[in-house]
Amino acid sequence: MIIRLPSPPAALADRVLGAHLRHLRECQGEPLTTVSGRLPARLRATLGDLAATEAGHGTVLRPASVTGVGPALARAYGAGQVAADDWRACAQECERRAAAGFPDGFDDPGPGWAHRYQILEEHASGLLFTVGGWFLPVPLLTDRLEEVLWSRRPRAPSRRGREGVPLGALSGTGCALCQVYRGDLLTDHAALAWWQRDAHRARVRAFAARIRTPNALATTVLLDEAVLHRRTGGQELHAEQMAYLAALAATTSLRIRVVPMATGMRVPIEHVGLVVDGDVLTVGLSDWGASYRAGPDPWLAGLEEHSLDEDASLDLLRRAAGGTLRAEGIGR
Repeated sequence: MIIRLPSPPAALADRVLGAHLRHLRECQGEPLTTVSGRLPARLRATLGDLAATEAGHGTVLRPASVTGVGPALARAYGAGQVAADDWRACAQECERRAAAGFPDGFDDPGPGWAHRYQILEEHASGLLFTVGGWFLPVPLLTDRLEEVLWSRRPRAPSRRGREGVPLGALSGTGCALCQVYRGDLLTDHAALAWWQRDAHRARVRAFAARIRTPNALATTVLLDEAVLHRRTGGQELHAEQMAYLAALAATTSLRIRVVPMATGMRVPIEHVGLVVDGDVLTVGLSDWGASYRAGPDPWLAGLEEHSLDEDASLDLLRRAAGGTLRAEGIGR
């Protein structure tokens, strides 16, 4: 695989947001000419400008968001005020970081962050991520443990009625996530939380397809050994979760490598290295956003170097599932 030099830091926001724009348009099956034809004259964006923006060169979206014509651009892409506000929050965050003297990287604070990350991960040709802390990343969770963790999350009441009522969607084309986003249905924190959970589920489906298809793309998990001893959700759910990971490691293309506690190396909760169009992006994920940096993270490389091989890691997973793994830690 040929890896190009990383994108300039200033281009990270444009790349992430541009991919979102392209997805919105392609999800509706529309050509660029249709979007261009909806633009008002004051936006002064040509077909080439739109193509460049979707490719991550940033000639339209962020300037439009800053100058107040973001809603017009959102309408051209079949979206509404939610999208315009979302993109403006991203543009303002870029300006805030630059003003503070930290122009490198992009912290995505907008409500659409989960879907934007999912789009990039789904199309990445290489994927390496860490698993530390108490909670596994969504693509690795069993359905039962994911449901338990979701039910324990504190949530604000929804103004849309009783909790659990479907958000609904626009009629017509496009994935359900985009239909809700375009339809301005993310009216409060509760609605947004449900929508972001749907984005996580879309990530789960794409991840499952990724590791189960012939000639699967490179996907590696660096798993903190401590996770094998933490009985998140109780003994039964923990054993089921460990057995599920062992099955993934044994029957799919997913490479799981355990990082021994004896190394003394900190394993981040969810830190991801993506190869997108030949460039490496490093992403930190949390419950409230995604933080992007250009280029590979040396810490990820160090963790991979000090991790166990796949066979030894699979043995540990099976022992954790059977309740026979000792808690004092392992050596290399």
